[in-house]
Amino acid sequence: MRQLVAVAFEFQNMSSIIITSAAAVDVDMILAQKERIQLGHLIKQLLKAMAKHNISYEMFLHPSVMLVHDKNRGGLGLNWNEVHGNGKKIIKIGADLDLLQQSVCFELPTEPKKRDIKIEFNKQLVKSSCEMLAPLSGKERFCSVSTGHTVAFCRATSGRCITPEDDLKDDDGRLDPVALTEKDESFREMVQKGWTWTVIPSFVEDRWPEIPELFQQSFNAKNNVAAKSTELEAACLMATHARLQRERNPGAADIDWDACIKMAAAVSYTHLTLPTNREV
Repeated sequence: MRQLVAVAFEFQNMSSIIITSAAAVDVDMILAQKERIQLGHLIKQLLKAMAKHNISYEMFLHPSVMLVHDKNRGGLGLNWNEVHGNGKKIIKIGADLDLLQQSVCFELPTEPKKRDIKIEFNKQLVKSSCEMLAPLSGKERFCSVSTGHTVAFCRATSGRCITPEDDLKDDDGRLDPVALTEKDESFREMVQKGWTWTVIPSFVEDRWPEIPELFQQSFNAKNNVAAKSTELEAACLMATHARLQRERNPGAADIDWDACIKMAAAVSYTHLTLPTNREV
């Protein structure tokens, strides 16, 4: 039943909800405190206010409908190495559905230009990932601001994406959804069915553009996914990406170093440059 509800909801949104004056006052008052209270407390107050005024809602959603918000990680979106690294931890210790209780996402905008920006942002992430992120299917209706790396790994598993993690690879160097889910019922449910999200309508972002940024700052800090890498670590990440390019396209004349640098930049804010003719 939950799956049917989620599927039916794919083609709907809650943009017809009107922000009442009382709701606007409450949210404005909370945002006015953002310099005076801890970010985590601010987010809790925002979620409580949006639930109180029937703005946000809970929905059981399949990973296939989820993109990452373009404000996530300060505009970097996702780091695909962390997607697979976190996935390795899930496979090793077992999935814990309780850790997904704070999953929050925004509806995709209803306004075409704004919607296209978010879709194109995710397409570029996929393009740069050297097949480590699942391509868009057209089913996507939401953008995550928390648990984004987890849902991206679920999408990558379903899509049999390439993985840099040796412990997760099949003989083709890809994720095998059958092998990775057969011993873990919870992870199988995550991949095949999904889990419950708190959904924030797109008009909230239109009315308060800073809210997605505040959410991602809070959740990323809490989950420590914004940790910076050293230059050596960034260089190692680029080498990994270059190796995957070679494995995928053994006949290619050159390495796409721009793609390698973009991948490393998703982990590190260090600006690195490399000669385009450098060999691995």
